[in-house]
Parts: sequence; C-alpha cells; structure tokens
Amino acid sequence: MKNILILVFLSITSLNAQSGHKQRIEADKLYTEGDFENAEIKYKKALEKEEEYKANYNLGNTLYQQKRFDEAIEKYQKALSETNDNKLKSKIYHNLGNAYFNNKKLKESAESFKQSLRLNPKDEDTRKNLNLVKQLLRQMKKQQQQQQKQQQKQQQKQQNKNQKDKNKQQQNKDQENKQQQQQQQQKDEKEKDKKENQQQQEEEEKGDKNKKMTKKEMEKLLKAIENDDKEIQKRVRKTSTKSKKRKKDW
Repeated sequence: MKNILILVFLSITSLNAQSGHKQRIEADKLYTEGDFENAEIKYKKALEKEEEYKANYNLGNTLYQQKRFDEAIEKYQKALSETNDNKLKSKIYHNLGNAYFNNKKLKESAESFKQSLRLNPKDEDTRKNLNLVKQLLRQMKKQQQQQQKQQQKQQQKQQNKNQKDKNKQQQNKDQENKQQQQQQQQKDEKEKDKKENQQQQEEEEKGDKNKKMTKKEMEKLLKAIENDDKEIQKRVRKTSTKSKKRKKDW
C-alpha cells in the first residue's frame, strides 16, 4: 500500500462567487493558476478587511501547497472556529489531518480524520487516510517495542559485562590482598626468625661468658687443691720424719 494521503480542498470559486470581495476573488484566481505566493498575499489582504473562515481556509490551502504546514494548521484551526457548517468543517478537518500528517504528527492527524468522519461518515477519502495513518501508527508502535526490546537487551548485556568486569576487579583486588597478606606474613616470619636468631645469639654469648667464668673458677679451684695437696704432703713428711727418729732412739 502506498503512503498517499488524499487531499480534498474546498471549492474556492463556489464559496466565494457571491461574496463580491475583490481581493478574495483575485486570490482564488491566482490559487487556481498555481501562483500560491501571490494568492497568499491577496488572501492576507482580504483578511485585513474582513476576518472570515473562507479566507482563512483558502489561505491555509495556499500555505499547505507551499509546504508551510505549521502555518497552514494555524489557519485551518482559525477557520474551524469561525464556522458552524458541519459539511465545511468536515472538509477543513480532512485537510487539517493532511497537514498534521506532512508535519509528522500522526496522532494529531488521526484525530483530525476522526473528527472529519464524525461530521461526514460517508467520506471514503477521509476513511482511507485514517486507515493509512492507523496502519503507520501500528508500525511505529511495533518498531518502538522492538527498539525497546533491543535497548533492554543491550542494557542487560552491558549490565552483565559491567558485573563481569566488577567481579574480575574484585577477584584481582582479592588476589592482590592475598599477595599482600602473604608478603606481610613472610615479612613477619623473617622478622620473627631474626629476633629468635638474635635472642639465641645473645643467649649463646651469655653462655660462653658463663663458661669462661667457670673455667677461671676451675683453675682457681685446681690451684687451691694443688696448694692443699702440697700442704698435706708437707705435713705427711713431717710426721714421717718424727716417726723415724723415735725408732732410732728406741
């Protein structure tokens, strides 16, 4: 299905034939000839003299043909506020829906076509346009849902990656802490061994010192014993000498 909106413009000549307004008649002629820029000027001059839905509606059509859709929408809405003719309002809503469509405002376009059909349910052109806009809205909704799913999938993937990186960082940190603890433990053990060796060395030095003192004491003791032996021997000799003398006397 081609995305073609059916444009329905209100008959300009028939509506304005009885108005007698010179500026508007000239504008109608220029519009029919396709001179939309000059037609716009004439319609604006007509509106300066008399504000009416016919000039606003036709000016809206002129702006639409120049692809100035925002300005066309403004004039269509102005024209709607100035008439109570449901048949004319239905046509204005139809063109308003076309302007919204070209301005990429599909929801507003669909609502305008619905308003047109409420006023003229037999308008098949408007119904076709409404169905086309509904189809595009469904496609847009489906695309948005797919994009949302894709975004959620990417977000979940990114979250998993971030969690994986976070776990890896934590593992590296734990490993680093473990290495630091091992290094500290080794350092403490070395320090402990150093202290124990130092203490043992001090005890050995102290033991050697004690041993040296004991040796001196032993030498002194031996010397004393030696002196005592000499004294004993001396006494023995004296006793022996006395005994010999008595024997001779006897």
